[in-house]
Amino acid sequence: MQTRLMLITGMVLALLTAIAFVPSALAQATDPASVYSALVTAQNAHNVDAAAALFDDNAVVVLSEQALMGKAEITAWLQAEATQNFQDTPGTPQINGNTLISQDQITSQTFTQEGMSSASENIQVVVDNGKITTYVARLTVPSEQAIVTAIQNVKPPTDPISVVAAVQAADNQGDTATSASYYAADAVISGVPSATSSGIYAGTDAITAYLQQQATQHIRIMNPIRVMVTSTLVLSTAQVTDDTWKKLGVAPLEVFTYFEVVNGKIECQIVNLTPTSLVKLAAANKSSS
Repeated sequence: MQTRLMLITGMVLALLTAIAFVPSALAQATDPASVYSALVTAQNAHNVDAAAALFDDNAVVVLSEQALMGKAEITAWLQAEATQNFQDTPGTPQINGNTLISQDQITSQTFTQEGMSSASENIQVVVDNGKITTYVARLTVPSEQAIVTAIQNVKPPTDPISVVAAVQAADNQGDTATSASYYAADAVISGVPSATSSGIYAGTDAITAYLQQQATQHIRIMNPIRVMVTSTLVLSTAQVTDDTWKKLGVAPLEVFTYFEVVNGKIECQIVNLTPTSLVKLAAANKSSS
């Protein structure tokens, strides 16, 4: 009986010891390689919440010339990736302290539509206390050139939904010339008024100047949802950021835009903020004045 009691006691102690080590075994590793591996796994699974959780609350993401700051903008970017069926095949990481560098192969619906199987991207990640504080992704020069060539070889779309998608993609890339090419010569844009502009832009020159200003402000149109209202009218809702709204601390704002598209050209575009976003922007402008 005593032997049996000792055996049971030993088993209980072993079990308690094992349980004590469970939390540390299950804890997320905090080194750059493990954190980046967890990020890629979450991105490839389109698990936006898991991916966003790996970023610090004040993290900065730089994509080519576009900078995203804070959880809201980063989560919106991750959601857009998931929508585009983004996949990342990581390369061999190089690690120096808390910094990881990797050249990855990425795929998405955007690349597929442009006739590309994949693209190479240089990734730099800085990790502090198990959280990503900085994430920089830039296409390699050969991949950038391949994308430009692919875009030039693609016949411009003429159906309204595709035209709006092409314009928004060009806006996100800061490609003013491509974006302007989708507007009719007598087109009119009614944008968001500002202290220095009525927000009305008519004709090629004025619209090109407006699009150039957007590019300078690093506009980013995220998670667009496009709906056909009539045979020529498209309603697009999206989260939008630019440098001015970021400085005011209100980005991203909810924007809904109507596009009138006839024979592959935009004849009229009306940009509106949702009531909630209007209130946010008005309050920010008032406090900054």
